Amino acid sequence: MRRAVRRLLLFASLLVLAWIVYRQWIGARVEDGSFLLFDFHGSWDEGPPDSELTRFFFPGKLTAVEALHLLDRASSDPRLSGLVVRVRSPEIGWARAEEFRESFLRFREAGKSVVSLLETEAPLANRDFFLASAGSPLYVSPGTTAPLLGLSLRYLFFGELFEKLGVHFYVARTGPYKTGPDFLTGRGMSKQHREMAESLLESVRTSFVSALARARKLPDGRVLEIFENAPSRPEDFVRLGLADGVRSLSEIRARDLAHAPLVDLETYHRSQSGILRRPRHAVAVVPVDGTITLDGPPAAGAAATELVRALEAALSDPDVRAILVRVHSPGGSALASDLVWRAIREAGEKKPVVASLSDVAASGGYYLACGADLVFASETSLTGSIGVFYVRPNLRDALEKAGVRVEVLSRDRYATIHDPFSPLDEAARRRIEEEIDDVYDLFLERVATSRRSSREEVERVAGGRVWTGRQAVDLGLVDAIGGFSDALAAAKERAGIPAREPVRLVFYPAARAPWERIREMARPSLSPARGVLSESLERLRELGRHLRPGPWALMPERILLE
Repeated sequence: MRRAVRRLLLFASLLVLAWIVYRQWIGARVEDGSFLLFDFHGSWDEGPPDSELTRFFFPGKLTAVEALHLLDRASSDPRLSGLVVRVRSPEIGWARAEEFRESFLRFREAGKSVVSLLETEAPLANRDFFLASAGSPLYVSPGTTAPLLGLSLRYLFFGELFEKLGVHFYVARTGPYKTGPDFLTGRGMSKQHREMAESLLESVRTSFVSALARARKLPDGRVLEIFENAPSRPEDFVRLGLADGVRSLSEIRARDLAHAPLVDLETYHRSQSGILRRPRHAVAVVPVDGTITLDGPPAAGAAATELVRALEAALSDPDVRAILVRVHSPGGSALASDLVWRAIREAGEKKPVVASLSDVAASGGYYLACGADLVFASETSLTGSIGVFYVRPNLRDALEKAGVRVEVLSRDRYATIHDPFSPLDEAARRRIEEEIDDVYDLFLERVATSRRSSREEVERVAGGRVWTGRQAVDLGLVDAIGGFSDALAAAKERAGIPAREPVRLVFYPAARAPWERIREMARPSLSPARGVLSESLERLRELGRHLRPGPWALMPERILLE
């Protein structure tokens, strides 16, 4: 019996190995005249992708970078006649929506058909419509409810709640726009906070309205009038000129594609991933995904130790001709950000390094990104936020209300400066402010060095203020408007790789192994629902991050622009 089990396990292992070898060497087959079906829904990771072995055991979606790269290659693939985009409320921000939309438009620029299908029942469909507007024709699925209402910004403030609980905060910050701690201490928006938020909202709204107007051949003013009518039914969109008809996917396939073969993105990925089709030139992609910390496991997307190690590995890889740093981070530890900035600068002395800013690349995220040779951002990327803050709670009153007594003994003058149960005197506050100012001075110096500017010029656009990519280009913080594909093209050019020659992406840290996925799946996570309650829970979950002693280079609280 045991021998039979061993033989069965051996046979199964050989089958898995044969499948992996087949995928590695041959890949999948795509028929001529096929249409690529991009089913756009759910979340899209920015970290390292799964390995082929991991995808065998845990089939899943590609990462955002993989998908963007594949769409670019598909736009020039002679086997494909066009693209069908099925938009089902993907969980992405405005900048990534902009990147994907541009990749759809490249199909049209290549003379191929792009058919969009809006299929959603989201309470807000602004981004969905923005994405779908790249198609011509654009259809709305029967039964879809997709309110087109225009944009809004939402902020939460817990200051009054913490006051009632007896929790007091001391906050040091560099500049009136560094509003990160306000969600803990404030009761509303300050004048500077409101000014910044209004500017961000207007900038993103302008990009959204202009793109929609161009796509549907309408004046900008007409789009704004449509927002006032708040259309939500398929028939409304057709009547107002925002859609070309009401059809299901099966109807599109029969009437628009003449039953041409449909190839999903994962199958197309397999068709491109065989070793026999592998491009000879490689560009390393180093993702910076999440809050930047000093240390973390290899799977951590923004641990400085891992990012520095990843950059060193990319430098030592003889096949890698250039390095692309993909930043999707609101910032984090000031020291960690500086360590990665230095590593990027050192890498740039040996190989071209280009940065691509995703939805958010602000404060510490911008700190490290500015070290690249070139920085690309989408019009709606959130970046800048050059500044530092420090938050120090005093929990003594809250604990005493609950019947807990705290006794603190010390011998030295500043021994309790970071103790969350002791008050701060003026001398201790001045000491903290000096530390914050020193970190801010270094931040300004790093940006000025990287952007070939003066400290005074950088300081004029700093103070913690967040900018959109569109604004950042005008201010000299970013080199050009463009997404991942544009950054990759620039990296190829700097590495001397011909523009039309394909490249393969090599991720550092390396692709995730199966055990890393198992560990990730075992971690508890909050529901992705975007209601006010879940939003509040997410903000409170981040409370511990803000309360750790030390200076933080973080952008203002999560900006929910919907």
